[in-house]
Amino acid sequence: MLFFACQRNSTPHKTKILGKIINPKKTEIVISKDPFNIVSDTLFVKSGNKFSGEINVMKEGLHYIFIFPEFQVIYLKPGDSLAFVLNTSEFDESLSFSGTSGFENNLLIDLFLTNEKENVEISRRMKKLNPEELTRKLDSFYAAKQQLINSYKTSYQKTTPHYKKIIDLYNRVSQYRIKENYLSIYKSNIPKEFKNHRTFLKQKTADANLPDLLYFAKTFIYNRMREEQIPHSKVFSKAIEIIDKEIGDPHLRDNMYMIYCKNYIIGNSIQNPKDSVFLQYINRLQNPLYKESCYKYIKKNNILAKGKEFPALPVRNRYGNIVSLNKLLKKHKNLISYWDMYFMSNFKSNLEKLQKIKEEYPELQIIVLNDNPDDFQEWQLQIPQNKDFIFLQVNLKEYEMENFLPYGLNQVFLLDSTQIQQSLINLYDRNFAGKINAFMKK
Repeated sequence: MLFFACQRNSTPHKTKILGKIINPKKTEIVISKDPFNIVSDTLFVKSGNKFSGEINVMKEGLHYIFIFPEFQVIYLKPGDSLAFVLNTSEFDESLSFSGTSGFENNLLIDLFLTNEKENVEISRRMKKLNPEELTRKLDSFYAAKQQLINSYKTSYQKTTPHYKKIIDLYNRVSQYRIKENYLSIYKSNIPKEFKNHRTFLKQKTADANLPDLLYFAKTFIYNRMREEQIPHSKVFSKAIEIIDKEIGDPHLRDNMYMIYCKNYIIGNSIQNPKDSVFLQYINRLQNPLYKESCYKYIKKNNILAKGKEFPALPVRNRYGNIVSLNKLLKKHKNLISYWDMYFMSNFKSNLEKLQKIKEEYPELQIIVLNDNPDDFQEWQLQIPQNKDFIFLQVNLKEYEMENFLPYGLNQVFLLDSTQIQQSLINLYDRNFAGKINAFMKK
């Protein structure tokens, strides 16, 4: 391994991270203390595709590491040094760790890959298994993972008590999320004891950032609302009630409030910070940074609201010349779409959809904005030879674009000249055809 000499960091609360990325897609490696990438540190890939740096780690636990276009969780302790090599073409399968917490992270990735295989096997057979058969299968998976852990007996015994709790949580919750998936498919003939795993959510957990735990909790909340036949208009209010009553760990509860608050704001285009449901979430959130993030979503919705002028973003054309977006928009009916070079399959499918729209409404001006400002030359090479669209690149740093980007790459804007008429609508929404038809008839 390249980094076998990685030693414990002598600086308290500082953890040293170093390594190498093969086939890097971006120069940034983001390490976040939460699932929402709110509190994070950024390391930069430099010459030889290597990176190194120190981040603040106040207590041991799971962190999210975002290496575009994917993420993984890693275990960190204050004062540790961790090194890893990763090939973005293979990602999880290629991850290999060394350093003072190398063993802990190698075991985590082994368990992750094992869980992935289990999920694939179960998903193929789920509809053929009754609850008793599924339970036996999950018990055999759990036993196999315990054998995997026991095979590392000497090294595992040297890990901290808290790490052992995280591993136990990981193994249990990987079963519980599968059970909740099963319950989302089947509603009848389910023995009462099959749902006993749900009481686990009332307990304090070793680490509320574990992705499988978040998935389990979200699926449980969805299933509970489905079981009670909650109408769509009441979903976000009911979610608060379920979280209040059924989620016992305060950190997991906060994560759930954050997830549903964000979905409520985005899904309903909430612009009023005094909205009653929004305030119910805000008043329950304990993490002040989560609250701040939710208010930012409200601000963004106001900036991009119907009736507002579309932001006068600085843009450049394929020749590198700065052009006026406002001048291009004026006196036209416009559709604005975004694309990211690192999600080319999404871009290609969107382009096919946009082509059909252009054929139906030839008078509609379609502008496709690229949001990879640090990769101008690569963008030039990727621009399709298509005269039906205007391809431009936003000439801002990524952090400066936060309030001007859609929440998803399938979302578009419909503009009458520079004024927003439809904001953040999904190209693939079943009502999209009606919305664009009404817009074009105005």
